[in-house]
Amino acid sequence: MAKSSNPKRKKAPKTVLKLPDLEQSKSAVLNSLVSSSSQRSYDHAIREFIEWYCSEPRLAFNKTVVTRYRIALEQKHYSPSTINLRLAAVRRLAYEASDSATEPRFGGWNPPCQRSPPPRR
Repeated sequence: MAKSSNPKRKKAPKTVLKLPDLEQSKSAVLNSLVSSSSQRSYDHAIREFIEWYCSEPRLAFNKTVVTRYRIALEQKHYSPSTINLRLAAVRRLAYEASDSATEPRFGGWNPPCQRSPPPRR
């Protein structure tokens, strides 16, 4: 029997986040920030995360990967405030990626702030 194609069939969510997906989400995060200082610091933090993420063998961008990134930052002896800033940028990146139409469920991980994005300052 021939398979019938269903045009209303939903596509399965992506389980592997590729570099173009990260760049699109990064642009969305940076465009949502008002302060140019915040844009610079988030841009730097996201670029460093993407560099680390791409250098490590990963299957999906999920909570375990973010935890490993936090551990890597701690091993570099960054101050707690620097680690918090970097993780805030990664959290916004995850939020934007999970909220985008191309990635409905970001690698199986629902970011902790599904309610609304952090307030702008």
